[in-house]
Amino acid sequence: MDFTHVVWRVKATSLILITAIFSASLIFGTLSFSVSFLVGAVMSYLNFIWLKQGIDQLVKSSVAGLTLSKRTVGAAIFNYFLRYILIGLLLYVIVRFNFFSILPVFLGLFIFVKAVLWECLYQGIKGLNQDIGYGAR
Repeated sequence: MDFTHVVWRVKATSLILITAIFSASLIFGTLSFSVSFLVGAVMSYLNFIWLKQGIDQLVKSSVAGLTLSKRTVGAAIFNYFLRYILIGLLLYVIVRFNFFSILPVFLGLFIFVKAVLWECLYQGIKGLNQDIGYGAR
């Protein structure tokens, strides 16, 4: 099964959500809220990209007959842990220095969770429509 369309829809949905929430926060909120949300959203995007790259490397390394260099696998493992380190550092800076607002950062960090939930809803509705099309009741 090819998941490139799913990944594309999740990225597109998240970028739409980021743009809409950031624009609304600039219009109706404060600059601090907007910047804090954007920082969380960028961290969420990087987290998603690095997680996808790590999973791709894991899948490639499990394919029979395909060998990856230790450097490639090492880079994937480094990026896997780097995402947690960066999120931890960001949260530490927020709590320690009160530089960003915590709520908008968390709203930004969970943007891909919202996009994945939207994709689940889309796939569920698509599956129900296909079942109805095949005569399921």
